[in-house]
Amino acid sequence: MASLYELNAEWGALVEAYALAETPEEQQAALEALADAQGDFEDKAEAYARVRQNALADAEAYRAEADRLTGLARKAEALADRLRGALLLSCKERQMVKGDKVKTSIGVWTLRENPWSVKVLDEHKIAPEFMKQPAPVVDKGAILARFKDTGEVPEGVDVVRDMRIDFK
Repeated sequence: MASLYELNAEWGALVEAYALAETPEEQQAALEALADAQGDFEDKAEAYARVRQNALADAEAYRAEADRLTGLARKAEALADRLRGALLLSCKERQMVKGDKVKTSIGVWTLRENPWSVKVLDEHKIAPEFMKQPAPVVDKGAILARFKDTGEVPEGVDVVRDMRIDFK
């Protein structure tokens, strides 16, 4: 079976042959050839649809496996955090101080202080000078609404309509 590229080239040549046909017999022959080419194209489209469906099924299976592995990674990280937290609590209960060490056969645990941090208790009581404003974000919906209402395209943007092909 010919490739999609070859089918497109063949279609163009057949359309040109039909346009250049001088007799009704030549036109009829060109139309029959176009019908055959259309059948080949439909067969190719069917094959593309089947391969696409298989690729989408593979992608979904890969996503499911990635989700499963991500879940396992989260569980392992949570266990590691719980173990470290339990050991830290035990160190505090033993009244260990900064710099105290516990040696093991595979490494050394060292008690250290974290840098200062801020914990927000009531956001409404914080002075405005300590509040960050969100970064400006382009409101594409507002631009599209103005374009639909007035036909105006604001400077710095372009309103486009691309084509797509769907398969259900």
